[in-house]
Parts: sequence; C-alpha cells; structure tokens
Amino acid sequence: MQLPTYLFRFGLGFVLLAFVACGDNDTPPEVDSPEVEPPVVTPPEGPYEYDDDLDYDSEAFLKAYKGTPYKGPHHVPGTLEAEDFDEGAQNVAYYESDTKPADVGYRGAHAVDVRADGNASGGYYIGDVQPGEWMCYTIEVDEDGAYSIDTYCVKGDGSEGSFYFEVDGRGASRGIAMPLGGWTDFIHKATVGNIQLTKGKHVLKYFGSTPGNIDKFVFRRTGKLEDLSNSFTYPVTKSMSNPLFTGFDSPMYNSWLKGPLYTADASAHVWNIDGKEVLYVYASHDMEPALGCDRMDRYHVFSTEDMVNWTDHGEIMNAATVRKHAGWGCDGFMWAPDCVYNPANQTYYFYFPHPSNAANWNSTWRVGVATSKYPNKEFRVVSYVEGMPAEIDPCVFIDDDGQPYIYNGGGGKCYGGKLRKDDWTKLDGAVKPMTGLNDFHEAAWVHKRNGVYYLSYADNNPGANRLNYATSDSPLGPWKSQGIYLGPTTCDTSHGSIVEYKGEWYAFYHTSDVSGQGNLRSVCVDKLYYNPDGTIQMVKQTRGQK
Repeated sequence: MQLPTYLFRFGLGFVLLAFVACGDNDTPPEVDSPEVEPPVVTPPEGPYEYDDDLDYDSEAFLKAYKGTPYKGPHHVPGTLEAEDFDEGAQNVAYYESDTKPADVGYRGAHAVDVRADGNASGGYYIGDVQPGEWMCYTIEVDEDGAYSIDTYCVKGDGSEGSFYFEVDGRGASRGIAMPLGGWTDFIHKATVGNIQLTKGKHVLKYFGSTPGNIDKFVFRRTGKLEDLSNSFTYPVTKSMSNPLFTGFDSPMYNSWLKGPLYTADASAHVWNIDGKEVLYVYASHDMEPALGCDRMDRYHVFSTEDMVNWTDHGEIMNAATVRKHAGWGCDGFMWAPDCVYNPANQTYYFYFPHPSNAANWNSTWRVGVATSKYPNKEFRVVSYVEGMPAEIDPCVFIDDDGQPYIYNGGGGKCYGGKLRKDDWTKLDGAVKPMTGLNDFHEAAWVHKRNGVYYLSYADNNPGANRLNYATSDSPLGPWKSQGIYLGPTTCDTSHGSIVEYKGEWYAFYHTSDVSGQGNLRSVCVDKLYYNPDGTIQMVKQTRGQK
C-alpha cells in the first residue's frame, strides 16, 4: 500500500516549533472563611523561556551508538534483509521482550527470532516481532535525496496493527499499517515515501507496535533532497464539529513530521476575556506514533466564542519545560490536566500530572503547577502540590466563596481536599478519600449547579469506560451515586468535563473515531440536559459526524 508523504531531515539545519474509592464519611463543618490576602505569585527572574525540545543532535546520537553493522555496510539505495540487524547487546542494537533463542542456527545466539522459510528473501525473516520490540540497522546512504522504504512484512492474525521507523534517534515516519495475510506470505509490502536522507552513515530503527513478521526493506531514491523547514504558527482558527481538533496540525513524537492533532481528557472552562465569555479547553495530547500512553506530551489550549469556530493557541507546556523550569520529571507522561483562574491575583493556575522518575513512573506522580497571567500562553512551572497522593487526573474546583478544592485519583481511588486560599499551590490540611462513589476508576471532575455539587468520573466497564456521576451538598462529600450520563464510546478509556456556556450545558469527552486506536483519541462535545430534580439525562453522542 502507498502511504501519505512524510518528510525527514538529517545533517542540515532546520527550523522547528514545534489514572479513586472510599473512606471517611464525615462532612466538613460549615465555618466562615477567614479573610486572606490575595495569593502572590512571583515569577522567576528574567524573560519567559519555553523549551521546544527540538534541539536534537543526530551527530551526538551516532557517536554514542554502540551497535555495529552485521554483514554491512548496508548501502542505500538497496535491499536490507531484516535478519541482518546490528550486532550489539539487548537495549543497544535491538530489544526483544522474551529471552528464547532464535528458531534456527542463523545468528541463533540472539534472542531476536530469526526464522528460516523458503518464502523469505535470503531464506530468513524476523518472526513474531511484538509491540515495543525493535531492531537497529546501520545504513550507508550513497547520495543525498528523498527515499522511499518498501517494507516486506505481514500480519497473520487478521487484526489491524502498525509499525514505524526512527532514524538517528528521531521519528522518521508516522504509524505504518502492516499488511494482512498468511504469516509467511511476504509478497505484501507497506511503503512510506519522501524520507529525506543526507549522504553518509545513519541508524535506522524498526519499531514494532503490533505482532508481525518482517522479511526485508528496500530503499529507493525517489527525488532530490529537500531543504525542509517545518514550522507551526499560532493561533490558528478553523470551523469544526465532532470530533474536534484533528483538523489542526501536530508534530509527531520526537520528530518534526506533521499529522493530525489527537487530544483527550478535555478540561473546559469559561473565562471572561475583555468583556467576552470565552470557552477554553485544556486537553492532553496523544502523540503519534503512540506507545501506550507513555508519549503523551505537549499540552495545547483551545478556545471558542460560538462552539463552531475553534482556535488552537498552540503548546503551553511540555515535559522538557517542566525539567527546565522545575528540575524534575521525565520524557512524555503528560496526562490529563486542569486549569483555574484566580481573580484575586489575576492568575491562571495550570495543574498537570507528571512523574518525577521515569523508571518508577507509576508510583512517582506529582501534581505540577504552572502559572500565567494569560489563559493561553507563558505558563511557568512554579511548584507541585506537596501532600497529594501519587495519582493522576487532577481537578480543581472553585466554590462560590472562592475556596479552591483539589481532587485526583486512579485505579479505584479518589481523593479530595482544600487548597490554601492564599496559595493555590499548597494544600490546606490533608486530603481524604471521597466516599459513596460507585465503581470509580479515574477522571474526577467537579462542578456545581443550583447549590448541588456533582462529581463525575469514569467507571470500570470492561472494554469501554462510561462516565458516571454522584451528588453531594458538600464539595468533599459524602457522595451519592446517581448513575451514568455518558455511555461507551469507541475508546476503552473515558474522561470528561461538564461546563455551562452562554446558558447551555455541555459535556466534553473523547473517542477513537478518527484513528481507530485507543491511545490516539479525539475530543468531542455535546449538549447536556438536567431533569427537573437535578439528575442528568444521558448524553446523546454526535461523535463521528464531521
């Protein structure tokens, strides 16, 4: 099959822009709120700095790479046999998720599954490449130019799946659909074109995102080397309906290739901007090619004044900038965020979950806080909320008296507590478990209507989470479960927010309608209606209508 054209560049200059359950049932006593001074946020000295995280040095990668060619050098253009991956240790030249030896004698000392078959070019192929496994190949490009790669490969279980390429440590393609057929039917190929390569040595990595068998790669020079300079200019406004935001461009993960902007976990708020009510959406960003949810990064913010025309204001935070501003964090893992505005000091507070340690990411989550005088730019990481459980999905709710409350949770546990009125980066006492939530999974969101507090969340419905809600007369419960307000979508996860805008109530959520992948999601929005008794009607999904 012929894939769309994507571009890659090496060796020359370029311009870039680039988841809870129960406990204490006590209701906090109602007390008069003490007078407090407006919280003061002191920005760091010097001009605002944002790390685009695109200052990549391919020469440094090549110098540090420890793999060596096997039967090389492999000249491009030409044919590269899949079984001739580089020599080197596990996690250097290849990664194999099991330790069984190859099925045949050819390079049998390797765990990578080299297999013999008369249908394969050269008599051998790489079999049973599982998601997350990869092999590296040192290639020697004979001439600058645009190249295509024909990958002779097949997936025999009948299910869809993909793979992708990196070159010199940077993404070189989007996800490439693997052909279906018999497990050794190597007449099938997938082609990706217009990969820009400079003359000389490069390291090609095949990265499997699906089980499959790989026979060979054929490189063809298809044109002259192009002087690429991909940039992203913001703000950009487009008219769109469900699914939202995929009409905007996005960089691929670890690359400057462009593709659709996949978003999830929408946090919707209404701010008064210059006398106008403007609805803003702060969303997580699923970056392609996806690897679980590890590669979520580069938060964008969107706005609308009419629910039809949407503006992408661009990136407001990424993992590299967390490290630059605060000195902690890891690559990726920028999951569902939230944002609130404090009129006392005219400051926007952006809350985001991010691990402090990549090796132990699932137990080192922090709720980071970045602040700005603007709703859509110049957010500086100023702190994280000490004392919050190491969970995900922070939500901050501001009550009518100006008291901020913070929630987070995942894996069946949900917590809530107060933030200090004079410092929205710090807890006012300890958080406590939220009680009365039926089948809580993750994605807490709190809003208030007619004096009633609503806590909505995703449940554990197998294969496709639903959005549930509970009510209380207190922002910290106890809660009374009220049922489901949004049924399953095309995505296994669910995460939503509820907001009133210009007299109408809206439910935000996400689906996989565009990509067909549960880790490349798209935000949607539909109207939400209440019954006279305050219960919520089931949302009628209009997803899939473009």
